[in-house]
Amino acid sequence: MYAPLLAIIGGTVLLLSVIPWRYQWRRSDWLQLLWVYLFVSIPFVIVDSISHARGWWAYSADQVGAVTFLGLPIEECLFFFVIPFACLYLFSAMQRLKVLKIEIQKHWVYVALLLAVSSAGIIAVMQPLERTVVDAVLFAAVVGVFIGVRPRLTRAFAIWVFAVIILFYVTNSILTVIPIVTYDHAFGSAIRVGPVPIEDCWYNFSLLLSAWLVWSRRGTYRPLPY
Repeated sequence: MYAPLLAIIGGTVLLLSVIPWRYQWRRSDWLQLLWVYLFVSIPFVIVDSISHARGWWAYSADQVGAVTFLGLPIEECLFFFVIPFACLYLFSAMQRLKVLKIEIQKHWVYVALLLAVSSAGIIAVMQPLERTVVDAVLFAAVVGVFIGVRPRLTRAFAIWVFAVIILFYVTNSILTVIPIVTYDHAFGSAIRVGPVPIEDCWYNFSLLLSAWLVWSRRGTYRPLPY
């Protein structure tokens, strides 16, 4: 189930990115994606491998193939390349929509992110479990970099964040409910957002926000004028 899910998502986005239409990717887009893979996807695969070795999470053997890399099923490794690609393609498409050209008030984004970080910190302190603390610190670090860099924010970014949260939640819910991925409660809290562990929410948002930061800060990045 894991491989078909990634194939559907990745295949659909790849097709949309190469066919000649308004939302086709340019050479500069692919180059930016390579930088994201180098500075975000590969490090997150390594972190995921360490967390799996620590026993924070496991996978159902009947839901993944026999091929592994760094102790991870190959599907899990591909997740860190397919999902950022899909989310960044979604953002680049939103960039091209004229209705999304208006800048938003940055302070509202910062207030929301700071509230999220504060909540993560409180949970990590109240439930000092290994996975909870590490994912909360990672989330806080990524949000801190985001606020420090202060990239140009548009309505496209705000809607993209909302869309990414929904897409992530649906995908992660599928992985958890089947289940493809299982968790050891000895390392993480019992707090769930529906079926999804709160730590997964922090971890995956850190992944996608990091991908967006690398994507948007590259020298080839040019916000579209319309």
